[in-house]
Amino acid sequence: MAILEEQSAKSNAEKAAEASKKKAIEVEGIAKEWAIKEYGLRMLGGDLDDSTSEKDFMVSAWDEALTAAGETYDRINSEEYIEQMSRMDKGKVSSENKLFWDGMPPMLRKKREMMVKKVKKQYMDLLSEEDLERIILSD
Repeated sequence: MAILEEQSAKSNAEKAAEASKKKAIEVEGIAKEWAIKEYGLRMLGGDLDDSTSEKDFMVSAWDEALTAAGETYDRINSEEYIEQMSRMDKGKVSSENKLFWDGMPPMLRKKREMMVKKVKKQYMDLLSEEDLERIILSD
């Protein structure tokens, strides 16, 4: 029995070490992306001297990048974030092939309505109104 418990503890320790290593790799990747993005933003904002290279900035801001990356990693792996993303994906799937849908941004709706009006105006002499509606709202 002690041998089984020892093997189980060893297996659990290996899994924990592997998960920790995987998290560290992902956090480091996020930190690199954050540092590159932040370098670009700060250069455009004029916060950095033009002589500062991206590599120098990454070295100097690495601790800040790791902190931000850790927060981002925790947020994107939280249950709340995962649920939010699944809700958004369901909304995208249901509205993927529709011209108009519930929750559509008002500006996009207005642009699409204008587009439909222009198309109707162009083809009004060729097709009846019912045919145009059917064509526009079909696949």
